[in-house]
Amino acid sequence: SISDIEAVREGHQSEILQSIADEFTADRCFTVVFRGRRANLDLVADSAQEADHWIQGIRKLIENVKNMDQKEKLDQYPSIKSTYC
Repeated sequence: SISDIEAVREGHQSEILQSIADEFTADRCFTVVFRGRRANLDLVADSAQEADHWIQGIRKLIENVKNMDQKEKLDQYPSIKSTYC
């Protein structure tokens, strides 16, 4: 879920993206960094504009989740809410 994402890093900041830097420009590359033991997700967009849309969108979602209160978070998962509330 979005709450599992720690950060979004732009460019060739991961080992994998650094290893393919000759093939893809940095403005098309980004990494989704997850909390805990989950592996990070390295991505290459079709264009710099597309990468920017994804990066800004994910960051906005992260910010929105951080600003939610407990009720709003539970409202995102109706089956959990009906079971525990």
